[in-house]
Amino acid sequence: MGRATVIVTRCRLWFALAAIALGAALLVTISRSKPQPEPFRLDETLPPGALVRIGSRKFGPVGGPNKALIGISPDGARLFTCDDDGELRAWDIDSAEGRWRVGAHTDTVAPSGAGVAKRLDMMWDVVWRGYHEPPRDLAVSPDGRRVATCAGAMIRVFDTDDGTCVAEHRTRNMVDAIAWSHDGRRIYRTDEDRLLAWDVDADEETQSAPLGSKYLSVTPRPDGSLAVVAEDRTGPGRIRRLDGTTLASLAPVVALPESWDGARLFDDRGRELVVQYPARTAPRVFHWGWFDPATGEVTPAIDTNGYVFAEVLSKPGRSFVVAGLASMDLVRLADGSKTRIASGSYAGSGIANGGRRIAFGAIGRSRIYDVEAGRRLHGDELIVAPRAFVVSADGRSIVAASDEASVVEIDTDSGRVLRRFDVGTIDDAEFVVSANGRFVGGRTWQGLFRIDLATGEVTTSNQSASQPTMRGDHVIGIGITVNGLAVLDATDDTATPLERGDGNYYSSATFSADGTRVTSGVEAGRFVWDTITGRIVDERPEPFRSLRLEVGARRRILTIRDVACADTPERTAVVTPQDALRIHGSAPHIVVQHDRLLALGAERDGEGVVVVLSADDGRTLATFPEDTGPARDAANRLGAVVRIQFTPDGTRIVSGHGDGTILVWDLDAALR
Repeated sequence: MGRATVIVTRCRLWFALAAIALGAALLVTISRSKPQPEPFRLDETLPPGALVRIGSRKFGPVGGPNKALIGISPDGARLFTCDDDGELRAWDIDSAEGRWRVGAHTDTVAPSGAGVAKRLDMMWDVVWRGYHEPPRDLAVSPDGRRVATCAGAMIRVFDTDDGTCVAEHRTRNMVDAIAWSHDGRRIYRTDEDRLLAWDVDADEETQSAPLGSKYLSVTPRPDGSLAVVAEDRTGPGRIRRLDGTTLASLAPVVALPESWDGARLFDDRGRELVVQYPARTAPRVFHWGWFDPATGEVTPAIDTNGYVFAEVLSKPGRSFVVAGLASMDLVRLADGSKTRIASGSYAGSGIANGGRRIAFGAIGRSRIYDVEAGRRLHGDELIVAPRAFVVSADGRSIVAASDEASVVEIDTDSGRVLRRFDVGTIDDAEFVVSANGRFVGGRTWQGLFRIDLATGEVTTSNQSASQPTMRGDHVIGIGITVNGLAVLDATDDTATPLERGDGNYYSSATFSADGTRVTSGVEAGRFVWDTITGRIVDERPEPFRSLRLEVGARRRILTIRDVACADTPERTAVVTPQDALRIHGSAPHIVVQHDRLLALGAERDGEGVVVVLSADDGRTLATFPEDTGPARDAANRLGAVVRIQFTPDGTRIVSGHGDGTILVWDLDAALR
């Protein structure tokens, strides 16, 4: 091949790549037209094939990677929620009815500077998978007329009355957090070590000079200025006072004492600001006081315990909402008096301040607390975690994680709550049930626990573990201690080190059905340990392999490679659901097997669907909801399937959905 031919071929290749990139950009641009709102009301009728719905769908779903994405109007009358799929909803708090919904960020992809390769990948995801960058923050304007959300490199502003998108602003980099100015004209955000102010009506953006830190906390003040804490992470923090419009400096920089590393400022009272900063000598303790920007002096007030997320609630009482590891409290700064709002861990849950009412996140939903009445509104609505439940051994009840740091036992036939158990926290909860049905065990981020269903007694252990399993009446899990890999026992609070087990074996550890053996391995080989003695009972040099599930062909084919623990030869089964269905994501943990039946989560017309197939030939035997009649409207479609379990007798299927509900389906009737 001659040199000229090579050059021409390369040029054609570059032109082809450029054309693909241009097409990707056009597709993404087309998909980013301003979202259109629509009214919605929740339909409480059961979907076809369902026997019971457990959990409330009101005031949600709520998403957010760092905090719950919720907002409340200044008059406390309306709530705004945004889920991980980018849908923004407005609710009337008193009636708990929906007002409008809009796909605020269902089309938001990577920032514009992400590069051609990532752009193409995002374009593919948008076209075939509906992928988007999840929202990261939500803020209601001080006058209550507008609500803003951000995701990826996009900020959008909506009219709170009807959900109309009134403005949008594309940025160069990812937007993590936003805040309104006191006059409701500008939205502030940070980018690297600079502060930026976007004038929403004029669509103009102002940028500050470098502030010397990427860790900035911004507090808009009623006089139009800004108080900005620039955290150094290597030395004392600094407070700057900036003009809220031009972002020019208004006063000399005030250096904070070194112990104030990580300080946060809140609303002001005259020249003074409320400051909260961590105590270096006492973990999880935070100091509160008054800070005078003119003098740099602080007047101490009170100390609070736990990881603190707080908002100024009301100026006259100077009250704050403090969320810690064990409770959420309303604290008066003047005397430190507390009013309990909720029990359990709500640290970082997200708190929205509406003056007379506040809203806070609770397992993908919102709870409303009325400050004037001193009580929660709609507190009888049951909130459950759709990923954290287990069916009892007799199939008569479901044990699930709920808010208020509780685990609830629910009657399978009626959906009625039978009992509540306090386990300290329910974050990252997983459940298992003993063979005799008497005990339910599990784990949270705080440790292992066991519930005796006969007596109601709860046993907890602070040992952090994964893979909760029942070994007789004992709840065990796998964890890493100072001695390496170990089996942790919640029943007697012990740790059994595993012989020659180190941290490399942690992620692949798998317990046997009776909990007496645990298997794990790496490329160099695998071990089988006795969970009581910790000794190796089997050792093989071949690479460790486990169950693998692969999703392909535009999410319509599921390939199961059954090579668990390398004890059986590789077996490949290909399951192809109906043409109208698509396998939900690539989450193998939602696939379960029962008597040659296979159940997995799929999508149909944007709704989460449970598909039951023959494990032998892949034939579709049933779908839930049953495909009868027209599709439900978008606001009432079931959320994505996040967990599935058969009842022990195989007559029913229980599924957890991303909309915060658990549904019991009549499998026996569907298979007749």
